[in-house]
Amino acid sequence: MQPDHELRWTFMNEILPLFYKSMYSHCQNAREFQKLFHDEGRRDLRSSVARLEERIASVMNPHSPTAAGKYFCEEYTLTPSDKILLSNNVKVIQ
Repeated sequence: MQPDHELRWTFMNEILPLFYKSMYSHCQNAREFQKLFHDEGRRDLRSSVARLEERIASVMNPHSPTAAGKYFCEEYTLTPSDKILLSNNVKVIQ
């Protein structure tokens, strides 16, 4: 397994082109872009990903009456009242 700093470098090198496309035009200059990019790299990405995975798992749980997992079963038929529950599940993921 790679050390944490190597994983971070690999991750940052993978997202640099995407970050550049989405953020550079909003920066006043290259120095501001560089600061934003480094700030993004310093975030604790693993814990953020883990929290997102947990939220997705809770929303996809087919056994929870408040989760959207049951909607992915082929035999389930949507009803108008499902809209509220689905909206709430979308908010959980955001």
